[in-house]
Amino acid sequence: MNKFTTRIGLFALTFLGIVFLPWWISVLFLAYFVASIPIYAEVIFFGFLYDVLYAPRFPMPYTGLIVAVVTLTLVSIIKTRIRT
Repeated sequence: MNKFTTRIGLFALTFLGIVFLPWWISVLFLAYFVASIPIYAEVIFFGFLYDVLYAPRFPMPYTGLIVAVVTLTLVSIIKTRIRT
């Protein structure tokens, strides 16, 4: 399998996980994918999806999106510092 097919498969798997699994299991999967896959930018979409599905629980809108962007940025910075 090439990288493109793998990323589409992971996207579909994560999407189904967010829709059908409890939120904390999906967050663990997303954290693993962000840490193991180089620049897993799909996490931004999934942060937005969390906001759309679970926003009434949070007082601030776009909490999931902000957390996803900050997490992706921090992990990217840490990865570059560790590998160099």
